[in-house]
Amino acid sequence: MSKRIHNILLEPGTDEAAFLSNEAAGMEVLNNFDLWDGMICMNLTDPEAEILRGVSFVIEVAPERPVIEHSYPSSTPRYESGTVTYRTRYNPSGGSNGADYTGMNMYLSSEFDPASGASPPLGYFGDYQFDDTVKSNFLGEYVDIVAIEAGSPASGNAGHENHIDFQEFDSTNSKFIPMDWSTVSSALNDARNNQVTNNNTNWFSSHAIGVLSAAGGKYCGWGKKSTLRVIYLSDGVTNAYYAALTWHTTKAVNPETGVRNATVVTGAWGYSGVEHERFYRVDEINSLEVYDSAGNLSTINRPSGTGNAQTLSFTASASGFTNYQVSGTDRDGSVSGNDPTINMVVGDTINMTNNASGSHPMYFKTASVTGTGSQVTGVTGAGTSSMSWTPTAAGTYYYICQYHSDMVGQIIVSEQVTAGWGSDLTPFTNNLIIPRVIQDPIDSNDYWMISVPDQTRYSTFDTVMGQYNSYNGIYHFKSAGNNAHIAVNPDDPRWNNKINIDGNANGVLNTLDTDGRNQFTDIVTGSTLSYYVLRSEIDGGDNQFTIAACQQDETNRLMDDYSNRGPQIDFAAYGAYTWTSYPTLTLSDGNWGYFSGTSCAAPVAAGCATVFLDWYFIQRGVYPSIAQLKALMIKHSKENLIGENLIDFSNIPSAGNISSTKLYNSSEVNRVKDNDSQNGGADLTELYGTPALRVHIPWGIRMGSGKYIAGGSEQTSEGRRPVSGRAWPRPKVSFSS
Repeated sequence: MSKRIHNILLEPGTDEAAFLSNEAAGMEVLNNFDLWDGMICMNLTDPEAEILRGVSFVIEVAPERPVIEHSYPSSTPRYESGTVTYRTRYNPSGGSNGADYTGMNMYLSSEFDPASGASPPLGYFGDYQFDDTVKSNFLGEYVDIVAIEAGSPASGNAGHENHIDFQEFDSTNSKFIPMDWSTVSSALNDARNNQVTNNNTNWFSSHAIGVLSAAGGKYCGWGKKSTLRVIYLSDGVTNAYYAALTWHTTKAVNPETGVRNATVVTGAWGYSGVEHERFYRVDEINSLEVYDSAGNLSTINRPSGTGNAQTLSFTASASGFTNYQVSGTDRDGSVSGNDPTINMVVGDTINMTNNASGSHPMYFKTASVTGTGSQVTGVTGAGTSSMSWTPTAAGTYYYICQYHSDMVGQIIVSEQVTAGWGSDLTPFTNNLIIPRVIQDPIDSNDYWMISVPDQTRYSTFDTVMGQYNSYNGIYHFKSAGNNAHIAVNPDDPRWNNKINIDGNANGVLNTLDTDGRNQFTDIVTGSTLSYYVLRSEIDGGDNQFTIAACQQDETNRLMDDYSNRGPQIDFAAYGAYTWTSYPTLTLSDGNWGYFSGTSCAAPVAAGCATVFLDWYFIQRGVYPSIAQLKALMIKHSKENLIGENLIDFSNIPSAGNISSTKLYNSSEVNRVKDNDSQNGGADLTELYGTPALRVHIPWGIRMGSGKYIAGGSEQTSEGRRPVSGRAWPRPKVSFSS
């Protein structure tokens, strides 16, 4: 029977050795995780996993899913000629040098006054290229970058460690450090993770090249002085992250600083098939159970409608000449008292028996006036003891005595309401439950439906990130994913927002084929079901950075259409059309190309982080905590992302194709398609709760007092302040930007 990797969480204080000798006797152990108490990685059959789930002190037996890269290919850019520095959108000419260029993201993440010749607004929709220099006094010198990667190396990428983009900023030496990760953690024994004794044909996937270039490339990333390393997930997710942490805590001390370098880990991968698992038609959702950010629960029921026309009977009497005493039942229930308001619906019939008609004849009127004028039309028996009326228009009407103006009450007539949510879907969207256009395979018609993600979030990965938070100087930048999914953090009350679905409801089940494409099949619920809709399996949380992708443009400052989003995002960085040494285009000095996806955005943010870390360490002599670095980067982010306000969910159009003029290219906004790639196939154009933040390195940090003056290709070092004696660390320092 086949085995797969499982991560076992034990109750605190459990004797792990006794557990392995007894309850888990004979089962394959991959890693005991010496740094992590209560967690063991094992290779188990399904029956073995079930045995361990039955052990009282086992908290969780979590299988690891298949992993995928979070890159997303751009459409083929058009050819252009000429040599520029900052660029996006178009490919350069084949005879030029890739090192003559850098990405527009480098400008947008540092925003300066470009040299003359640039014509703002800059970016994809405006002036997409201009000449200038790259300047920074901090280049991530005291930071090591480790890319944790899905996928496999390709022999065609052999030698990329000597690519000009992977050279040290001030020499031709390679920044890439091949590792035998099995010497760090014996669980990493796959050939892909031994880059020392294996030749360099086993070092780089194209995706890993794009990630390392966007984060720390000499020409394409901000971590220009950071070293570069890669771990592949072929030995399991938890094992890879454990190896990165173990290496961080045991690597050599930097002799210039007297401490180990910081470690920035990129996680540009995700589990396959965990988002858009199924869809349900909006009108077959009977209620929403939703929380606000403060934790207050509300239940929103599907409107029941006004139903069939009703006959409403009332009896009126009087004692004196100040009031009618009316009793009966209207649309809201029992009615009685002095001159009460009567509620009814267009098409209902009101029958009034007036027992005081002799002295107080009653009329139904459009105005509150005595006499016989202003009567509504269609009344039978007006002024008599037996009146009847069926209103044909909504409005406020009156029953009133012919002689006494105080004897008056209102009749409120409302429009008929059809049962169901109708065209106003704001009860969904106000709670981040966003309708999608789905073509139902049962009849090939488009419907507005709600997407349901995988409902499982194993605590293993959160535990791993919690362990990262226990060791100073290591930071994880996680790509949010390319499935246009919306999610909140696990500790957000809205994590428990759910939809309740009718029994015998029509739904669409989505599975993935071997190429990662959606495969829709029709399903019918047997009974009422409930699903959480704002969950994610591993993203979000305080102890990692969850990074979305945004467009490279000063005008249309939207998120990239495919990017996952929602309150779980910390901030966005640049995704599609980011210039890197991603090997898709051969130029005179090697392979280059545009890298895309949240697989690009997270490394771009990680590269920016190396500048913040370098600056922080020089200022204070210590590395920030994860929370401190996150607060610093959020504080200096540009709060200028926007949505397109494309769909009016209070009066939603018929389900069908919806085009955007502000996204790079999309005519299918809010649609998820059958047989389309789940990785990058769905489009959204609004923020949907995402913080409106784009990563940014302020001038006061990027050009703050420090080590380097960087101007174009000339980067010379100034004298460093001492790293010993009274000047190290500084006893007092002003922390500002």
